[in-house]
Amino acid sequence: MAILVPFILALLNWILFREGLGSSVSSYYHTNVGGVFVGTLCAIGVFLLAYKGYKRLDTDKIYEFSDNIVANLARVFAIGVALFPSAPEIASQNDEIIAKVHVVFSALFLASLAYFAFFLFTKTHPPSVTHPFTDEEQRIAHLRKKKHRNVVYRLSGIVIVLCIVLIGVNAALGDALQAIRPVFWLEALAVSTFGFSWLVKGQALFSDPKQIIEGASEEASSEE
Repeated sequence: MAILVPFILALLNWILFREGLGSSVSSYYHTNVGGVFVGTLCAIGVFLLAYKGYKRLDTDKIYEFSDNIVANLARVFAIGVALFPSAPEIASQNDEIIAKVHVVFSALFLASLAYFAFFLFTKTHPPSVTHPFTDEEQRIAHLRKKKHRNVVYRLSGIVIVLCIVLIGVNAALGDALQAIRPVFWLEALAVSTFGFSWLVKGQALFSDPKQIIEGASEEASSEE
């Protein structure tokens, strides 16, 4: 959903209603496909509520929160983005106030995604925790793949943070770049990048070699 929703919104709005590209992903709230925008964000929020992830380890530093805490915060931010929309073209004073709340929720949501990618996805088993791969060759092969995946996670986190910064720069510039819809593309890049890193974390992409996964499954079965 994170990867596709910006482009689905744009395509649906163009195909069904012949309207041009929105100024941002959030601007689709005020279009005929606004229900898709709200529904998708709420669905992501419910998914994040259900997601538990890994527990916090005793070796974690003070800034390293658990997956569950960050997921719950991201859930609040995602639903906040949906329920507090951006300002319409003709905005009242109340609309402007709600839009400011929307900006805060949007920035926090994207920041939580960056935190997931950079700090949580890159974590690995500390020496004090038994590694799931008891075979030394499997463990080495897994760690080699893990290092490659960590590069993807860190790059994803950096890209998301850069998108947040550039959205702020665009706001400071006013309407100077509005013709190329920079906010839409930056928001789409940020959420799509996170979606990609999530697929890597779930090993749908850049997965461990098949024999490693099968070996870990056999070890888990024997322990049970």
